[in-house]
Amino acid sequence: MQRRHLIQTAALSALALSMSLASAQDNKFKIGLILPMTGQSASTGRQIEAAARLYMAQNGDTVAGRKVELIVKTTPACPT
Repeated sequence: MQRRHLIQTAALSALALSMSLASAQDNKFKIGLILPMTGQSASTGRQIEAAARLYMAQNGDTVAGRKVELIVKTTPACPT
């Protein structure tokens, strides 16, 4: 439950930040997802990315007439 709340909060924060920083010429919302894509948590990162893309496919990728663009980056590897 806490993980979902954290992910929702991060997504809403990223959306709010992208709305405030969007230039008038760039007609896209850019949402950044920093996810674990390698190592033990790679399956979790892939599932979160797939869920975001599925949501956009089912509900549309346009908000207020502007297209949403997902930017996915991986977390740096942590030494064990």
